[in-house]
Amino acid sequence: MMGVEDVWPAEEEPVVLPDLASIVVEVDPVLVGAGEVDEYIEGLRHRYATFTPVDRPAGPGDYVQLDLAASVDDVPVERGQAGGVTHEVGTGHLLAGLDEAVVGLTAGRSRTIRTQLVGGALIVVASVPG
Repeated sequence: MMGVEDVWPAEEEPVVLPDLASIVVEVDPVLVGAGEVDEYIEGLRHRYATFTPVDRPAGPGDYVQLDLAASVDDVPVERGQAGGVTHEVGTGHLLAGLDEAVVGLTAGRSRTIRTQLVGGALIVVASVPG
């Protein structure tokens, strides 16, 4: 059986670095357009945004937090619930018909929409927690 002393030398040799002033590093310039800077900053704003509740109906461009519950023929879909889902109203990213249903909702209110998913027709209740 090999021990640590068999693997490592008894005395380590010193590391000798070259004169760092003699090293030349060349880097190609990076050209970044103003649009790229704006896009990056906007991405950071979205990533690190904090939300503040408002006392008015939701409208296009607003971010809402939704509680969603899906059912088929009034029977809840197994694992068909999601709470605290963040959605930007008007983007059409989550469910067909959701944006239209959320516009005008205030905290604590809910609306039911009928939508089509891959697995078939579902009824989804979109609630804005209050």
